[in-house]
Amino acid sequence: MQFKLKFVSIGLLVAVVAASSVAVIVRANDEDAEGKETKLAQKDLPANVLTAFQKAYPKAEIKGVDKEVDSSGIVYEIESVEGTAKRTTVFTSAGILSEVEEVITMKDLPQTAQQSLKANYPEGEAVAIERVTRGDTVTFEVLMESDEAQTELVFDQDGKTIKTEMKAEDEDDEGD
Repeated sequence: MQFKLKFVSIGLLVAVVAASSVAVIVRANDEDAEGKETKLAQKDLPANVLTAFQKAYPKAEIKGVDKEVDSSGIVYEIESVEGTAKRTTVFTSAGILSEVEEVITMKDLPQTAQQSLKANYPEGEAVAIERVTRGDTVTFEVLMESDEAQTELVFDQDGKTIKTEMKAEDEDDEGD
């Protein structure tokens, strides 16, 4: 009898632990859903991420921080200003810099890209221009606006168009 009681007690304990584990996993997956962004205060950045940022950009002033889950896991986007330079940096939770987006001007684009924009969008206005660095790869992203259309173009380091995407005028530009 005592053996059966212990067996039933252990069985109930296993069932409770399993149910609790499923609840924790579901909650963690819900909170960390891929693509979900959460605003953070600078003080809430992990110390290793803040240290890595400050080492890479010692004179930059942090303007905003987001925690996001992407295909590689949890990343931290830090928006900053350093003099007239505006940039967004992306750090992994291990404190590794994985991406830098810097706001630039038309004159900072490769000459070939400038010529392409003038030829293909003569009435258009560049409303956002960024240099994006991921590892050793540098690309340039340009958001052109004309009449009722927006077009996002991506150029390689040589100014060759590698992507063109039409957007609706009211489409949100976040997440690109």
